[in-house]
Amino acid sequence: MNVSALSDDELVALIGKTSSSAKTTKVSTHDVFERLTTVSDLLAELPKQPNTAALVYRDPNSGAVNWKAIGERLTVGRSRNRDANLQITDEEMSRRHFEIMHVGDNVYTINDLGSTNGLYLNGLQAKTEFLVSGTEIRAGRTDFVFVGA
Repeated sequence: MNVSALSDDELVALIGKTSSSAKTTKVSTHDVFERLTTVSDLLAELPKQPNTAALVYRDPNSGAVNWKAIGERLTVGRSRNRDANLQITDEEMSRRHFEIMHVGDNVYTINDLGSTNGLYLNGLQAKTEFLVSGTEIRAGRTDFVFVGA
């Protein structure tokens, strides 16, 4: 879904759908604590903090923590060609697993690109959602955290 190509009415409908699903999802205090601990741990391990909207991640093979600036669009997957701007060596990840798009003034969306194993935000499966800083993302065996500008 290209969110930037949506009409105002379609964008309002998407925002309503996103906010209504967030209101009805029950999350335990323990789950929230675990997510915050994961986010905190990842950020603490970075040698240099991002100064722009970025995707922070732990490499599933080496365990090293890295980050990649998002820019206007960041496509993430295991593809070794031009299909993915951020290539992750994770056999459980699709070649083009998900993308993050900058759709407005500090507004970002994430889209599952038809991945085989799904996309999870804060532990819940998702297709297209708005991102807030600190959102935990899981694709394949790899954990990511979205850090807003």
